[in-house]
Amino acid sequence: MEKIAHKLRKSVEAAERKRKGQIPLTHHEKEDIEKFAALNYAKENGLNRPPHIEVIIKQDFIEKATQASPKEIADFMISLGFEKINDTSFTNGEYTVSDLFPRNVLKDENDIIYVVDNIVAKNE
Repeated sequence: MEKIAHKLRKSVEAAERKRKGQIPLTHHEKEDIEKFAALNYAKENGLNRPPHIEVIIKQDFIEKATQASPKEIADFMISLGFEKINDTSFTNGEYTVSDLFPRNVLKDENDIIYVVDNIVAKNE
């Protein structure tokens, strides 16, 4: 998580320098600023709030995406407060997230993880 934050921080710092010089930001720089804000929010508030589940009906194309490794997937889910059930399923007690095969979890060139196809079930 810190490696991701460091890469985003560097990108955001460069974008802020451009912004101060009134040079227009690229689409990717704007995205990095948004991701960095979301990452900081998650780090500061993630442990103090219940998980947020929402249905995504449209998703942006992820440039230069590669499949996340099983270890990267596990590290990501554990960072969100989930425990590993098996290689492709995790639970936080209230929800179980499964079908987390590498083909369903991508990462971009900044190592940001995107879960693009999974199964979420409320535990009974």
